[in-house]
Amino acid sequence: MKQYIQTVLNSKGISLSEKEYEIISEVWQGIEQLRSSVEEKRLDDFNMELFLIPKGEMNNE
Repeated sequence: MKQYIQTVLNSKGISLSEKEYEIISEVWQGIEQLRSSVEEKRLDDFNMELFLIPKGEMNNE
C-alpha cells in the first residue's frame, strides 16, 4: 500500500518524507477497513430485507 501511494504521489510531483508515507498508508488502510465493513453491513441489511418478506397464511387443513 505504501509503495502504491508513493508511486501515485510521485507521479503527481508530490514528494513526502518516509514518515508521512507511513502515516498516509495507515490512514488509508483504516479507510479500506471501514469501507469493507460498510459493504458488509449493506449486504447484511440486504439479506435482512429478503428474509423479512411477509408470507401469506398457509391453511393446512
